[in-house]
Amino acid sequence: AVFQLGKFCGLGNMLELVQTGRVYSGAEACELGIVHASAEAADIEIGVSEVLARYESRDMNVHVLMRRLSKESYSISYDDFIGSYLAAQHRILSMPDGAGDKRAEDE
Repeated sequence: AVFQLGKFCGLGNMLELVQTGRVYSGAEACELGIVHASAEAADIEIGVSEVLARYESRDMNVHVLMRRLSKESYSISYDDFIGSYLAAQHRILSMPDGAGDKRAEDE
């Protein structure tokens, strides 16, 4: 997790986070790139609903492939990653329209 943290917010910020143990506000965490958004406790349900609505309209196959490619980009060589990327791109482009509309529970 610390390795990934450095990629999200930079080495200097990562070292400060890990070494000081300081508690950051939601707004500060957003500025550092640790979280995507912050909300007041009273508005959390609205914020979660908005995020879920954005993901709900996405093709789950595309989402799964992009998540896999994102993880692989840090763990495999460049040449292997390009091969995986091209294979995923081919898979997505060769899907008939609407073929990826199944949700995760259908898989």
